[in-house]
Amino acid sequence: MSGNFQIQQKRDHLKAGGALMTELDRMDFYDVECDSPNFASALTQAREKLRQEFEAIAATLSSVTGKPEGMVHYTPLAKFLNLCLTHGMNSLTKAKIISKSDSEFSYTNSKFLVYARPTADGVLKEAPLQPDIVLVPKNTGHDSAKIRVRDGIRLVWNRLDSKDIQIQIVVEVKNEWTELIRQAATYGRAAFSAFPLLTWVLAMGYNQATGKLRFLIFHRGGLTCSPPLNIFDDAGRDDCLKIIMAVLTCNTPSAHGYVEWCDGPRVRLPVSINNARQVSEYVDASIKDVLHSDTCCRGRATQVYSLTYSWPPANLTSESSPTTGTAQHWLHTAPERTPREAQTATQNPQQSGLAHSPTSNAMASDKGHGDSGSSSSAGGNQADSPEAKPSKSVFRPGLPRYPLKNLNVHSHTFTKGLDNQVKDKCVVLKATWAKDHPDWKSIEMELMNVCGNLFGCSRHHYSILPADETGAPSTNHLFLPTPEQNWDDFHWDVFHLSTPTASKTKNQKSKKIAPMPEYCSLSLHLSDLKGRSLVLCESPSSLFTSVLHVMLGWLSMFQNGFLHRDPSIGNLLALEAAEEMPPFEIDDALLKGNKSLEEIETSLTQLEPKDHDHKPQAERIRKFMQVLAVGTKSSAVAIDGDNAVKWHEFNAARNVSRSGTIEFMSPELVTVFASKKPYLHSPVDDLYAHFYVTQWAAVFHPTPKGERLEVLRNQLSTNNSKDGVKATVMTLRPAPADIRNYGGFLCKCASLFDLWDAKLRKLWPDYRAAFEEVNQIENNEELLRSLFMTYAYRGVADYMEVLAEWREANPSEV
Repeated sequence: MSGNFQIQQKRDHLKAGGALMTELDRMDFYDVECDSPNFASALTQAREKLRQEFEAIAATLSSVTGKPEGMVHYTPLAKFLNLCLTHGMNSLTKAKIISKSDSEFSYTNSKFLVYARPTADGVLKEAPLQPDIVLVPKNTGHDSAKIRVRDGIRLVWNRLDSKDIQIQIVVEVKNEWTELIRQAATYGRAAFSAFPLLTWVLAMGYNQATGKLRFLIFHRGGLTCSPPLNIFDDAGRDDCLKIIMAVLTCNTPSAHGYVEWCDGPRVRLPVSINNARQVSEYVDASIKDVLHSDTCCRGRATQVYSLTYSWPPANLTSESSPTTGTAQHWLHTAPERTPREAQTATQNPQQSGLAHSPTSNAMASDKGHGDSGSSSSAGGNQADSPEAKPSKSVFRPGLPRYPLKNLNVHSHTFTKGLDNQVKDKCVVLKATWAKDHPDWKSIEMELMNVCGNLFGCSRHHYSILPADETGAPSTNHLFLPTPEQNWDDFHWDVFHLSTPTASKTKNQKSKKIAPMPEYCSLSLHLSDLKGRSLVLCESPSSLFTSVLHVMLGWLSMFQNGFLHRDPSIGNLLALEAAEEMPPFEIDDALLKGNKSLEEIETSLTQLEPKDHDHKPQAERIRKFMQVLAVGTKSSAVAIDGDNAVKWHEFNAARNVSRSGTIEFMSPELVTVFASKKPYLHSPVDDLYAHFYVTQWAAVFHPTPKGERLEVLRNQLSTNNSKDGVKATVMTLRPAPADIRNYGGFLCKCASLFDLWDAKLRKLWPDYRAAFEEVNQIENNEELLRSLFMTYAYRGVADYMEVLAEWREANPSEV
């Protein structure tokens, strides 16, 4: 098989969006153990053993079916699952398909036990979860009669000590599927938070009202599950046994969803990558700090780690701790490996249900990063709440789980290799799940490669779509129907969120449209500069200077054709120390070939030439760069191009999607965000976002708390009342009464916000009027380009003018 994993049969157009889907990982590329004759023979033997012993358990379970959930269900259900585990393991061992092992990734030494009490750890500051039944090592202390974990023993999601007992699989029991899935999703979220680079999480759900069991796989595109399997029916019980036996064949970390190039506290990184995607040298880097960690079940799940490594690296083998051996060359090969558990749970896609994210906290999109605009999720992605402070303690890497293996490359964008001239080096790794639909596919790799050495932008090493040692990429593709299949056959509208079609007649029932499967892949971006939250800027002057530098970084991206579309408190970062960078330069190359102003005036007299003449605004920027002494030292960077678009490609589907983080959206974007109508995201929307980010940083600055400051913080973080907060902030002055109520930092910032807001309130109606004129004209791409460029320059120049005025009025602050 070729290394690119090209799909063998292309569909002309996707069901939604009409774009070609040219590349997907598929089950056709894998040899699955449970499809082998040897496995079928082992299944037959285990099936007979299970039928002989199930009758007693069936009587007990049947007698309590429909009764309120509790121990009366937990114990007999655990007994049934253990029977499946025991007979499946014995048959597979006898057939020499598996062998017993003490490895935590081999469930041959595990047992289902009743738990039903809080775990020892939780997610963030939330109350610990209380799983009903858990799969854990069988030597976990328990009551043999009730098959219950002994009192005093508390299980964990994230093993921080060698004595900790980590949960392997959770079984949730409820009498209604919707609530069961909501609860099970919280377990998925807990498992993801313990190991954020997990590709998926397996759980199980038992409906005690119907006696039916589902196997659930939570992944970054939602939920994939088995059909409801009736354990009182021979066929349903046999299917349960088959899936559990298939799970028993999974005995490696990758077979359980782990990426083996990260063991928890360490990441194995390529030093350099050649054009053939080959890596000849690796280095093991330790996670020094967690700069950002999204705690979610579904969504991009962005993680940002500060990593440190030493040079020269220790000699590495592909399957060892970083102490012995040598790195090996890698060449992309066809994957041949043990099947993942999900491959068996969804071995026959026509029999599987597919549920997408509910609009509940349990499965909300990633925190701090807004919707990318895809219409694929039922009910739409939720806007996310950013952190008030840097999320340094959100995720704590646990103990090393397994020997590191080499990170291989499915595809990549390479700018430069790791620095081998220093003994100790710090780099920043961002990991995020990017959508794979061509209309919404992230262009972050290209953005970082083009802009990685510009003023106000993060320095880029490389971006990777990673693969394991066999060449299998980290995606959720195998859990979803393929483009040529009928998605309606797979969708389970468990949360009743699908969009109904209009019925043709009064008596005809409307049919619900299944959302498009959310294909996504894990992307890694490695850069040099470590940032920190703007909240931590030492003074108003340092905050405003940092904002100037990130706005110039944003404008650097814009001049190269990229509109960020998500400036937020997590994406605009101050640097720990100012860094030398190439100076910012005006670059209007994207307008080359546009009509002259004279031609525009002659043919379209209703247009205002000033709205399309970027040169005066560019001159303003040059002027204020001198006034503000902007040189080659940048104190902040704009990062994270997840939602970026090539703004000058106005007809691209991605460009009319809604994007951003709700707390920082422009008033117009907030208005249209909940609608399904197309919206052309403009530079003015991003300029507003910079204002709201700066306001957030000033309000949440760790200053001695004023009596009323907490009220403003609550309004920003819980009520999304950013304009209400703005109205209060602009009345403040650095007077004793205001300082007592709101703190000195915010009061010193207030006058700049007043000036800046006045500029934006003039900028927006001017832009809107000019856009409406252009929007009435056919073939208006050139006019839109000149309009966007002019207002991008004008908005940045306006801020620079405001900052110069504030500095002049506050010389003691500079």
